[in-house]
Amino acid sequence: MPSLNKLPRVAAIIAFVIAGIIILAGLSGPIIVLPLAIIPLCAGIGILRKHVWSAYGFATYSFAQLLILPVLMFRRGYSTAVAHQIIVIFICSLSLGILFLSAGRVLAASGAARGRVFPWIVVSALSIVPFFFIQTFEVSGKTMEATLLPGDYILARTFRATFQIGAK
Repeated sequence: MPSLNKLPRVAAIIAFVIAGIIILAGLSGPIIVLPLAIIPLCAGIGILRKHVWSAYGFATYSFAQLLILPVLMFRRGYSTAVAHQIIVIFICSLSLGILFLSAGRVLAASGAARGRVFPWIVVSALSIVPFFFIQTFEVSGKTMEATLLPGDYILARTFRATFQIGAK
């Protein structure tokens, strides 16, 4: 177990590793995930610069991911085949949240600069809010073959609009 003085450095390294994994995933898969690498990258840089809220912020971000899990589990079309993935996500998010919360406490106890709170709260909220309103679906049939191929993914609104702009 790392000593308390080394905990922020370990947290920064883990943040950089997470950013690297996201970058590799974006380069080998859907490129849309590449901007998500900025979040752990900023956390790692902030921790190395001894900003307390860089650690607390990434902890907030990790704990916010836990709010998505019930939404995913109770959504129409959820299959128990992905239950193990949800359990892994839960354990990873909880572990990362605890690690970065502890790193933030160590930084705060050492008298490090507080840093900015607001950007981390905004990033945490913006990372989970879309999951409440949109859902991904995989195209399985050939009815839309002119525009969508089987295996393509689409985003769809999961709530019913109660009004339409311009409707009479």
